[in-house]
Amino acid sequence: MATLNKALQLAWNSNRVDLIEKLSTAKETCQKFVISIIGHPRHAVNPPTGLYARLEARLNAVFGNPSDPNDIEAAGNDEPAMEALVKFSIWYLKDYWDLGCCRIFPIRRSLSVRSITSCAMSF
Repeated sequence: MATLNKALQLAWNSNRVDLIEKLSTAKETCQKFVISIIGHPRHAVNPPTGLYARLEARLNAVFGNPSDPNDIEAAGNDEPAMEALVKFSIWYLKDYWDLGCCRIFPIRRSLSVRSITSCAMSF
């Protein structure tokens, strides 16, 4: 999009109407694509659109919908990361390490329950 804007600026300075029209059409097409396909994330009053809406729907399928008062299992943004990992059946720190999420410990044997706090902080 930035390259298209620069080309459009150059076209405006060249006074070539045909080039300005083609580049303007290309810019409008790109903007429509961004809005309709990629979309926008959720704002205070606007729901998410495009890929953001699909991502939110998929995450809500796993973690629950925090805006639904009937969903008592929903994980909100203020939940600790360890609660979210339980949704993936990651119960032990060694499982977390095996997934590659906690490589601050060089050896898997060095993991213990006490080290879970420092590992969670690196997440």
